[in-house]
Amino acid sequence: MNQQQLHSKVGVERCTMLEPAEKAAHVGTLLKMLEHSMMEVRRAAAEALGKLDQAVLSTHAGALLKMLEDSDWRVRYAAAEALGKLDHAVLSTHADALRKMLNDSDSQVRDAARKALSMLH
Repeated sequence: MNQQQLHSKVGVERCTMLEPAEKAAHVGTLLKMLEHSMMEVRRAAAEALGKLDQAVLSTHAGALLKMLEDSDWRVRYAAAEALGKLDHAVLSTHADALRKMLNDSDSQVRDAARKALSMLH
C-alpha cells in the first residue's frame, strides 16, 4: 500500500467514525473528499454527508447531486441514499435528477433512487 492509499484509508476510517455533530463541523473536509481520486474516499464522504442533520444536508445537496454522475456505482449509490434523507420539500426539488438514476446501469443505484423517490409519496 503506497502513502496516498494509506492516507486515504485513514481518511475513510476517520470519516466513518465521526459522530453527526463532528461531521457537521467537518463539512468542508467532507466536500473536498467528494473530489478525491479514490472511489472509497468519495463513497465514504457521500455516506458521511448522508448522516448529517437534514438542514445541513440540504445546504450541500448540490454536491451530492454531482456525485450521481460519478464513474463508480458505489459512489452514485451512496449519493442517492444520502439524497433520500433530505426533507420532503428539498427532495422534491431534486426529484428529476433522481428519476434519471432509475435508468442507471447498476441495479443497486436504481433501487436507491427508487427508495429516495418513494419518500415523496
